[in-house]
Amino acid sequence: MGISNKIATKIRTAAKTEVVPLPQPYEDVGAVVAAAVIRAAASTIGQLKLTSYTTRGKDILGIRQSRSTYASTISVTQREQNTWSVVLGVQTVSGWAADWQVRIVLEDGPAGVTVTVTTPATLTHDGTLVNKSAHSELRDLVLNGLRAGALPLGTAEVAVSKAGLASRQLEPVCTSTGDRTLRTKLRPDEILAALVLVPFPVADRHAGGVQWRLGEAGVLVGCLAQASIVSDDAARTVHLRCPALPGGDAVVEALIAVRFNALFGAVERAMRRLDPGMERTGEHKLADGSLSR
Repeated sequence: MGISNKIATKIRTAAKTEVVPLPQPYEDVGAVVAAAVIRAAASTIGQLKLTSYTTRGKDILGIRQSRSTYASTISVTQREQNTWSVVLGVQTVSGWAADWQVRIVLEDGPAGVTVTVTTPATLTHDGTLVNKSAHSELRDLVLNGLRAGALPLGTAEVAVSKAGLASRQLEPVCTSTGDRTLRTKLRPDEILAALVLVPFPVADRHAGGVQWRLGEAGVLVGCLAQASIVSDDAARTVHLRCPALPGGDAVVEALIAVRFNALFGAVERAMRRLDPGMERTGEHKLADGSLSR
């Protein structure tokens, strides 16, 4: 049985590589879709109420295993915009006691976006992968989601978020808010051409700038950010700002700040493609009142 189990595990954990139809440009749009797909897949597995144990090595009678079984935790780690690691197991004082780890790497090239899914870390019993069904389901969810090339519905993430928010008191957050400015030699029409390519829904566009919606569902409905263009003899300055909403809800403010930061990054990349010498100028405030340049 041990040999057949090992063969089955080897097949189950074999690397998978294929081209997926993620939207372009990958850096601004495709990576957002990929991250959402992977988070949604992990959130789905996180709701299965799995169990893992902290013991390692041989335990023929199962005594140590029975004494060290805990509710499983799934963790998602993202590095830059192309590499994710999903781990299922138990967090201990010595680090992760992992049942398995799945690594997802996306590469953008002339032929499209290629995804490679591997399982670099496994825990087995008699050659059988621990929580093997969850491992297979995660891989299938990730690959099917990337093949669809569209944002998932988000219901799995919402369910996990609600459970997490209800489990403990929120800690204070420190997020970046306030005006941002970019100094460029681009003409106003070139700036506008770059701004409308930013992957946020445009609420308004005119000769002096662009206004975007930060969200089209949930608490971010009605949240807007805008960019205005100010010209002088030497260059143009693009001011980005996100007006504060009344109410003072810390969670909503944090969500707005995260979306605004993502918008600013997309604007900067879109303009820098046309003007590599563009500069950031000015300073902005953090939520705790300090300044950041």
